[in-house]
Amino acid sequence: MPGALMWVSTAADDTTWGVNSAGNIWRWDNVTWHQIPGGLKQISVGRYDLIWGVNNSDQIWRWTGSTWQQVPGALSNVSVGFDGAVWGVNSAGNIWRRDDGVWTQIPGGLKQISVGRADLVWGVNSAGNIWHWVNGNWVQVAGGLTNVSVAADNSVWGVNSAGNIWQWTGAEWLQIPGGLKEVSVGHRGRVWGVNSGDAIWSLQD
Repeated sequence: MPGALMWVSTAADDTTWGVNSAGNIWRWDNVTWHQIPGGLKQISVGRYDLIWGVNNSDQIWRWTGSTWQQVPGALSNVSVGFDGAVWGVNSAGNIWRRDDGVWTQIPGGLKQISVGRADLVWGVNSAGNIWHWVNGNWVQVAGGLTNVSVAADNSVWGVNSAGNIWQWTGAEWLQIPGGLKEVSVGHRGRVWGVNSGDAIWSLQD
């Protein structure tokens, strides 16, 4: 795909946003990228009207449709699901869930988290261990990843420290050809990612 990003996020409704190494924010219109005012280091798209992100100061921001609104708290990574569920982790690895406008700390420790919907939350910790939130508890999933993404249809993709790309079959990880440093799955047939050179790649059925 054209352009260069260090982080990309795509949703179940095919909405796709990203940020580049300068912190500039971009939205894809299926033809080209449009720059959005503001600056972020990481962004998450739940659907066209659910865009959250964090900046270099770990401030949390939510897109209102025309401007960025700051949300109280501090996170280093945030994720919003298709149903509006929002989870995040801070620089200490603490996990937080947004409940009725308030952050609730969740037991455990992660460095990156992904929400497909309220009952579909995956994450990885600093050791590369993979965790899946099931009925109020974290359940470890076999394997090792540095980045994971889950969609509302339960599609799960990830990348490891070597840049290898993996797709979860429900029972095991299937390696996908190519190399990425970050991946985002919107639904089974739509996966975006960026590689170590900030080149953007898209798999679309």
